[in-house]
Amino acid sequence: MALVVGAALFAALSACNQNSADTDTLSLYDLVVKFDEEAQTLTCRQEVLYINREDADLTELMFSLAPAAFREGAQFPPFTPQERSAAYYAGASFGGIEIEAVGVEGFDAEFEIGGDDQNILIVPVSALAPNATLNVKIDFCVKLPKCNGRMGITPSAVNLGNFYPILCVYENGAYQTNPYYNFGDPFYSDAADYLVTLDIPEKYIAASSGTVENSYVENGRRIIEINAAKCRDFAAVLSKNFKTVSDRVNGVDINYYYVSDTNPQTVLSTAKSAIEVFSDAFGSYPYPVFNVAQTGLNSSGMEYSNLVFISSALFGAAKEETVIHETAHQWWYGVVGCNQIANAWLDEGLAEFSTAYYFRLTGDSARYSKIIGETLSGYVTFYDFIKASNPSAPSGMNRALNEFSSQGEYVVMSYYKGALMFDTLLEMYGEKKLNRALSAYFDQNSFAIANPDLLVQNINRYCKGSENLVKSWIDGTVIIG
Repeated sequence: MALVVGAALFAALSACNQNSADTDTLSLYDLVVKFDEEAQTLTCRQEVLYINREDADLTELMFSLAPAAFREGAQFPPFTPQERSAAYYAGASFGGIEIEAVGVEGFDAEFEIGGDDQNILIVPVSALAPNATLNVKIDFCVKLPKCNGRMGITPSAVNLGNFYPILCVYENGAYQTNPYYNFGDPFYSDAADYLVTLDIPEKYIAASSGTVENSYVENGRRIIEINAAKCRDFAAVLSKNFKTVSDRVNGVDINYYYVSDTNPQTVLSTAKSAIEVFSDAFGSYPYPVFNVAQTGLNSSGMEYSNLVFISSALFGAAKEETVIHETAHQWWYGVVGCNQIANAWLDEGLAEFSTAYYFRLTGDSARYSKIIGETLSGYVTFYDFIKASNPSAPSGMNRALNEFSSQGEYVVMSYYKGALMFDTLLEMYGEKKLNRALSAYFDQNSFAIANPDLLVQNINRYCKGSENLVKSWIDGTVIIG
């Protein structure tokens, strides 16, 4: 069981890292998750071996509680008003998270629920010095809503995305404690190691982050022990109706879990090819497994470490491009982390460009040009519309999610404009220089958190003289169209 393995590892790491941690060692999450199908709940125990990587003593730890957004009365609900009817396919349904107990170093501890929307677990601790470690245990229960969301019970599967307390990023002397904005991906986390035990009814199959180390059935329950090292987060999809097809490339196991797909080999082949192409272009995919799960989802897809959700409503070119886009996120957001709340374009713009670039790299330049052309047309049309009603409307990309006026503006500025910027660099400097810049950016920031300045520096290093051009795209002074 992961809990037993984790306890031993906690003790070993604590002994060797109490005052100085190895720079390659990440904080460790040990999660035991029991799914109750009838009650539609998760009963969980989580232990975290936290390593203080900051330069200052810490007197509290903060964990983001994404499930709080699904509760009745949440100030920041997970869906826009326009999305709610489709997301809540069976009518209004609520979920949430209840923190039942917290322990620090084996002793019961005080805790507080705070944040802008009761979305932050605050655990006071004795002054924790830089490089010191701390063992925090959290018992909690999650109520799953019936919805086509990142977390929820869909008509065909159970989505377990962003379901557990995750450490807030400590940055510039403060924790980042943003609420669950319903634009974009309101998540920001450090990479960590995960040991997870899923305890689910025997009839369910699980697609998850990480590698399955052991799986067995006991008393009508399926117990799955998972090791997910150096991951940005952990997620899973459960279904009684999953079928699978599998393949392998570059030592990576590729698996597609689907409920209804007349040609599952197409998705599998696309995922396999994307892993291979992006590994060659940007840097090797560093994990032993990559899973694609078809499920109910109010958006086209959603990325997690080693695992992506693909909407069961997709077909044709949209399905193919979504698989490629979400696979690209394994590089941009997964391995190279970023603040998706403050700089959404940094991963979404790169993933959107990578989607089009995939076709150029595989010899289909016409498809690349078609996607970029449609992206340019969509950007210009939307931006002209915005400017007509508000001539002073901002056009910079460095905006927080809550600073966009609509979902459409967020998509156009973060996805479309970001992709067009990288296309401009490609045309001006060529594939060789851009690939070298992105490969260096990937290599230097693997399992860390990057920011726009780091990207600009890497691009300018290999694409000489590009710094002011890139900055003009970011700040909105460039003229497009």
